[in-house]
Amino acid sequence: MSLPGAVSHLLPKPLWEQIREKGVCEPAKLPSPYGDLFLSAGKNPQSRWLIGPHPLLSRLATQLRHNQTLCSLLRARRVHFGFRSTDVPPLRSVQQKSYGEAVLRPVADHASQRREYMHRAVRSGAAPPKSRITDALANVETYWTTQSPQAHHIVEFNNLEQVGVSHKQGTEDLDYDQLPCVLFIAELHQRYVSSLLKDTHNWRGQPAQLLLRLMTTYENIYRTQAPGLLSLWRISEVVLDVADQKLRGKSSLKV
Repeated sequence: MSLPGAVSHLLPKPLWEQIREKGVCEPAKLPSPYGDLFLSAGKNPQSRWLIGPHPLLSRLATQLRHNQTLCSLLRARRVHFGFRSTDVPPLRSVQQKSYGEAVLRPVADHASQRREYMHRAVRSGAAPPKSRITDALANVETYWTTQSPQAHHIVEFNNLEQVGVSHKQGTEDLDYDQLPCVLFIAELHQRYVSSLLKDTHNWRGQPAQLLLRLMTTYENIYRTQAPGLLSLWRISEVVLDVADQKLRGKSSLKV
């Protein structure tokens, strides 16, 4: 049943429409079936993050293992997947299954290879790292460089599920398959962003309080610690605002 025209303008705009209107994304202009993906700017004007829903980004990630035409097109669009020029889709067709035996290599300061410097280490109080574990151990480097890029929910589904506004199998804006994701190299996804967010999965409290803590956390990760992810914070702002609207709507229905 459609709402009367007199009140229809009070309905919130769809999440993706709000993100586009915020001006943080531009169409990626990729061929079908990837025509609905977007590019979001990094701090470096020569780089872009690839943005879209989880199923589409995951499908594209597997294609990058063997579709050189698609890889070339993404390079032409200035898409990047991490903070170094070497953070690219895997060149090997077979994934390495584990780290394997340690193979030491000389460790150097690799900051110059990064597109943008990561300001702080994951562990609180530690000095900013000059290298990754992949710089110290050749076996670890080959492991990560053989992994496909991974679609990361810019605001994690687990967090929104805790708040009570997101569902695994749903089809609404904040549900798992609809939420905005970014395509990261696996190492950046798992060893940086997911590591920082791991503790949030154990948070407990009232939904409104959890949402406020999440806003602070995502701003810290995407804006304070890594300015190169600033556009992801701006997307997070929209997602968390929509979550707040939905939470308030649920509360008003109970009154």
